[in-house]
Amino acid sequence: MHQDLTNGNIKQQIKSIGIPASVGFFFYTMFNITDMYYAGHLGSSAIASLALCGVVFFTIISVASGLSKGATALVGNAIGEEDIKKAQSTIVNSFYLATFLSLFLYIFAYFYMEVIFTFTNANGEYLKNALLYINVIFYGVGFYIFTFFSNSILIALGDSKSFRNVLVLNFFLNIILTSWFVLGGFGLESMGIEGIALATVIVEFFAMSFLLYKISTLKISQNISSYKIDFKILYDLFIQGLPTTANNLLMSSGAFTLMYFLSSLGEHYVSAYGIGIRIEQIALLPGIGLSVAIAAMVSQNNGAKNYRRIKDIMSQTYKFVVFIFLFGFVFMYFLASYLASYFTNDINILNEASIYIKINAVLLYAYIIIFINVSFLQAIKRPKMIFYIGLLRQVILPIILYSLASYYDMDVMYYWMATFISVSVATVYIHYLQKQYLKEMLYESIS
Repeated sequence: MHQDLTNGNIKQQIKSIGIPASVGFFFYTMFNITDMYYAGHLGSSAIASLALCGVVFFTIISVASGLSKGATALVGNAIGEEDIKKAQSTIVNSFYLATFLSLFLYIFAYFYMEVIFTFTNANGEYLKNALLYINVIFYGVGFYIFTFFSNSILIALGDSKSFRNVLVLNFFLNIILTSWFVLGGFGLESMGIEGIALATVIVEFFAMSFLLYKISTLKISQNISSYKIDFKILYDLFIQGLPTTANNLLMSSGAFTLMYFLSSLGEHYVSAYGIGIRIEQIALLPGIGLSVAIAAMVSQNNGAKNYRRIKDIMSQTYKFVVFIFLFGFVFMYFLASYLASYFTNDINILNEASIYIKINAVLLYAYIIIFINVSFLQAIKRPKMIFYIGLLRQVILPIILYSLASYYDMDVMYYWMATFISVSVATVYIHYLQKQYLKEMLYESIS
């Protein structure tokens, strides 16, 4: 029915959950890189538009992504408590919440998307391409949301392989469809940037369908239709996921803020940023896999009040972080120019993207520490501080530092360094917070 993570070899369990998750997210990242590659065939304006749309779309669906993390925490804790009925009811109500979110976000995007783009200083061909892309992509917003919630439930059950499998399939299907829709052929004319969006919507529908089917075949889903809407559980899901949702929105706000300042410097800086974050995402994949493992393992052990094991899980995870950082640093720092050259031949974009990638290679350790500790706070059902850390990292420090750089007409390097400072400060604080919570939990178990 589900994987028991309250016993067994910790190192092996981290690998069994983290590695499939990392592989899955690798193909998800390659999925996005495929889109950026074909956007490159349409010109630098298309690359900048796709980068902008990526930030905007992430902002919208980050609400769903954050709230879905509440499902992982609550289902995982219920399983740790051995309360299967509670776990089943939480699963059902997670999908009710997904339905409400799909309707709300679609309506919001329909009325406010052009306003959001205009705020980021987008104009001309840049704005036109962005609107063409986003108007198609939002037909699939519900597919994304149900995929998020389905995966969060499966993670709580110790299953990260199903999502990996569907992401691998999505990657290859996206290559076929995007190539066909953008380049044309077989009786179909080139659809331009709209073709990239349409391919994504079709692929995401298949992802949602596969994960929903997977959940329906599990033993825990037997007789699950007998559970009705429970406003208490809906409230718990909302409260549990709200801080992570707010943190996700703050991440988007940080990206929006940076995009705003970069747009005033020049379109090629936006393109460089869009390319740079794609490379950065690849190096961060093992860290994302670790955060998925933490979410599943810590939530079940927190439900079982097995706090000593949680301490051992975190200790082992930090050992993995060191190896991931060393490998990722070499990958990003020494291959920066080579990797960026896959997306553009424009020397200005290439140079700026390379600088961004190298700076973030140094930050790789900090990013991973933030990822795993955000999952830790979520899993122990103490997510409130996630919001405050995100507020510091994504809004307060960046706005202060970016504004100073803009006021004194500084070079773009100062914007990259502002990000470096913000992430470093947040990393130190969230690591301290995790240690303090662990001490409290261990003291409680001894008492």
